[in-house]
Amino acid sequence: MKAPRGLELTVLASLLFMILSGVYSYTQSRRLAQAEEEARNTHREIRDILALKALWDDRNLPEKARKIRSLLRPEQIEDFTLKKRKLEMKTRNLSGRDLNRLMGKLGALPLRIRTLKIQRSGDRYRLECQCKW
Repeated sequence: MKAPRGLELTVLASLLFMILSGVYSYTQSRRLAQAEEEARNTHREIRDILALKALWDDRNLPEKARKIRSLLRPEQIEDFTLKKRKLEMKTRNLSGRDLNRLMGKLGALPLRIRTLKIQRSGDRYRLECQCKW
């Protein structure tokens, strides 16, 4: 028994509509997942920026930066200037241990290191550093 032509077209059209709706649904769910991921990333970046802003606005930060000077002997310090939100430091005749201690302290503070020059001569080091916050 042969089915009427109109019924075949209806079944074909409904299958095509079903396939297209499935593709559309999949595409929309992927777009939604991407938008949610972007929103999460943006939220995380804003949270990180606010945390850094809180660290940089710390009123004790200049005092903490001054403590770096106490890590070294006076004869090792050529220049140590702390103005507003900037630190400029030049040292000489540092041992490897002194340099590591100094770099560890600098790394622990929320400072943005603008320039860092380390020169080695024999087993001694010379350091020039400019930081700001």
